Amino acid sequence: TRRSGSRNRYARKVVPAELRAILGRTEFKRSLGAVPPADAKRLNAEAVAEFEAEIAAARQKLHGTLRHLTDREISAACGDWYRARLAAHEGTPGGPEGWQLAKETLMDASFASDTDDHAPVSAATFHPTAPALHRAAALWSRRGVAADPDSLHRTAFQLAVADIQFHETMTRRAGGDWGPDDHVGRFAVGATTMPPPSAS
Repeated sequence: TRRSGSRNRYARKVVPAELRAILGRTEFKRSLGAVPPADAKRLNAEAVAEFEAEIAAARQKLHGTLRHLTDREISAACGDWYRARLAAHEGTPGGPEGWQLAKETLMDASFASDTDDHAPVSAATFHPTAPALHRAAALWSRRGVAADPDSLHRTAFQLAVADIQFHETMTRRAGGDWGPDDHVGRFAVGATTMPPPSAS
């Protein structure tokens, strides 16, 4: 659609009535910008596919058909998230101090306060905060999956680790180190056919 007097096009999809309470909205809507019709068609298809994935996940919640995800599926999804986020920020990293400070803030928020900055983080010291669990649920929802509580907890932990490692890589890039990324190889690849999440 396009509003009268506006050059911006929008992707829209109505949320089925029975899923509105779960999704907290009556419709999905996303600006596609002032793009040519051919680009708008492609972007609209991508947006609608994401909308439909979230609707599918909400329908699973409605019917109580939550999925238990394997460790490999979680690793692959977190790897997609990591690579997408790195691609979005790596080109112009800025100064290293900001990335290092942000990493320390993440460590304090996600892991036990007595965790050494140089020690490997572990599930035993992970604090599954509400925002962390929401981020994990959103990652799977965009893939059309409603994950069970254990899967969400494990996903939240792996995302927290990936986020810290992302900040470590960005600190290196900001310091002028463009060598191979030691973290990216740890993620599973090709474990799922679901589309990658956006870098958020």
